Formats: sequence, C-alpha cells, structure tokens
Amino acid sequence: MAPSALPKAVLAVLATVGALLVGARLAHPAATLPDALLAAVQRLNDHDMSPSSVDAEAGGNGTVTYDDFLAIEDVRAFLKMKGLSTKDYGDHPTLFKYVPREVTMSKTEKLMRGELGEAASAGYVAYAVAYYDGSENTASYLIVQDMEGSLLQVAPLYGEVLRNKGLSHANEGEIYKGIGLKNYNSTHLLVAFGKESALTGPRALFDVDSGAWIELCDGESNDSHDIQMAYKGAALWQADGRTVTKKFSAADGSELAEFQMTDIADPNHVQLVEEDKYAFVSSRQTDGIVRVHVATGDVVYTIGGEYGDFEIFDAAGRKWKKGTSLWVGQHNAEYFGDDEFCLFDNQEASASSTLNAFDVASTDASRSAMAATSPAPALSGGKAAKTSSRSRACLRPDSLSGLS
Repeated sequence: MAPSALPKAVLAVLATVGALLVGARLAHPAATLPDALLAAVQRLNDHDMSPSSVDAEAGGNGTVTYDDFLAIEDVRAFLKMKGLSTKDYGDHPTLFKYVPREVTMSKTEKLMRGELGEAASAGYVAYAVAYYDGSENTASYLIVQDMEGSLLQVAPLYGEVLRNKGLSHANEGEIYKGIGLKNYNSTHLLVAFGKESALTGPRALFDVDSGAWIELCDGESNDSHDIQMAYKGAALWQADGRTVTKKFSAADGSELAEFQMTDIADPNHVQLVEEDKYAFVSSRQTDGIVRVHVATGDVVYTIGGEYGDFEIFDAAGRKWKKGTSLWVGQHNAEYFGDDEFCLFDNQEASASSTLNAFDVASTDASRSAMAATSPAPALSGGKAAKTSSRSRACLRPDSLSGLS
C-alpha cells in the first residue's frame, strides 16, 4: 500500500527534512562487518525498543512538543553546549532555533500496515531535520518515533554530542545534517552526514535502542546524498555527486571499486540491486532514473528525462514522449522490486513537490512503453495533482506536520 496524497503541510516539512524512512522491527541478517564493528552490533534483533534516555510514552497522542524534547538528556546537553541554561527555556524565539516547537504525526492504519500487517505496528519512523535561521544551521537532529508518534530517540547532530556517543572524528562546535538515511537492519540506521552547509561528511551506524553511534570508514568523508551497504563484505556504496559511484571499505574508507556513469548529471541516489550487479541511479539534472551495469558502467535503460527510453503514461492517461520529463529534479528514486519505483518529484523551479509511485510495464529490447499503472501524478501548470494510491512499497505515515 502507498499513502494517499501527502498534504501541503507534509511537503513543507519534507523541504527541511534531510531524510525520512520507515523501518519495521523484523529479523534481518546483519551485513558482514570487520570484527571490531561487528562486536558493536551483535545486539541487533532481540531488543525491546526502550532506550534509557527517552520516555517511550512522551507525546503518545501523536504530537510531541518542545517540552518532550527538553525532557531528553542529550537535548539538554546540546542546549548547554550552545550556551542555553534552563532559565533560557522560556525565551521561545531563541529556544525554537535549537528545538522543534511541535511535531504531529498521524496515520491511516490500513496504509501503515500494508503487506507487512500487524508487524508494521511495531516499527518506527526515522527522519533527520535541521533548522536554518537564514544565515546558518543552528540545530540538527535524527529523530525516531514509533508508529503512534511517541519519541524513541532524539539524537542531536552536534560535534560534541556525536563525539560523546561514539563518533571520535566529529568536530566540536560543528552542526552535522543527516542527509543519507537507510535501514541497516531492524535496529540500526545507516547515515551519511553533511557537515555544516556542505553536502559531504562522515558515515556511521546509529543504534535505535541505545542512541550510540558506530563510526564507519575511519571517519572519512564523501558525498552524503545517499549510502548503501554492499551485498557482500564490510563495504558500502556512494556516488561522488558527479559521475562516479564508488565502493568503500566500511573499516578504513579505502576505495575498493568504482563505476563511471554517462548521460548522468548530479546523481543524488544510487541503489545497487541483483547482488550489486546493476545500479539504479537518480540523475537529477536530466530527470532520469538510469539502470547501469556496474562492471562496465554501460547504461541499460533510462526512465524519464531527456535521455528517456520509454513513453510514460501519467495518472490521467496522458502520454509523455521519450525525452520529456514528467518528474523534474527528483530525489530518492527507489526501486522496490516487481518493476515498481517510488520517488520524490521535486518539480525543480516550482513550489510543489510530491511522492510518486509507478510501475514499469515493459523493459524489453524495443523499449516502447512504460506505463504509470500505480498512477504517477498528473501535472498541470507545473503543479502536482495526485500521488499513487496503490504502491505497497511506499510505506510512509500519511501525515507528518507541524514541524517548526
């Protein structure tokens, strides 16, 4: 199941959210890591989701306020590092530069459960947010909530706090943004940071239960738009933000492999599939989703945009010819299997943004058709109208609003 159309309030939130995902607490095998890292993630599956630093009942009605955030020790420690004492908490104009005023999350039970069923209720929503006051980023958090909206973890992404929680290479006094965010398994998140205003930074694993960080790649930095663990070995994949995707050692950050990409500009998402034999690359500046053969870098086919190989039919049945753009400047073009994709259509240069889902009807040699059977949104006047109501893969709460 997929969510119905996201309300405008959600889109405003997502404009400030570095990344958002939903995780189900299911038993997944851990990827292979070096012994030193593997020892740190042995407690991967049999936890009770009750981290000591957070009251698991806070904001149980689906809304959490700044008071709930102020009840968290790590948040208070961050505020103290920024020069705020408890007596300053009443100065709301100043406080709200460092702490969200309110977060409201609601859901449609049927959409939330999707094909996972009851197991989805034991999952969580994880997202990263940063506050920009017009001149600088003043605060940044990784937030994890259960499916009722209660806070499970709030991790300030600030140098001193990160160092205290396990990231020894984090720089004191600097704000980090969680830009690339993935489920590593049912209890850990894989995060690619952007440091201050940059879109590059270190990589790490976040323990949803304890709030601790496990540093990857010896603290070295890379483009932070996306991150994915390799199919085998203690390694991960990331694009360089230009034309190359590289495989890095999770232990020391050394480069293990790479593939060069053509007809791709500003790759903001790279997803390795079929045991890392192929990759789906989101080419933002050409509005395309590109399937690439990893060993050779050859383009297998492109969906959408100026190099598109398929005709596309939108939700209204209109045909978009090869080489035209139904979605524009997209992010997070995810392949979910069964020829199904989901992406955020940013409609670059427009104020609108929407979550799309679609199916590829044909990828044969003729490359003659691609039908948006799940339907992708119809567009009119540069604005998005509808999102899909079908895709089982786009598991998202259908409302996340009020983040300030």
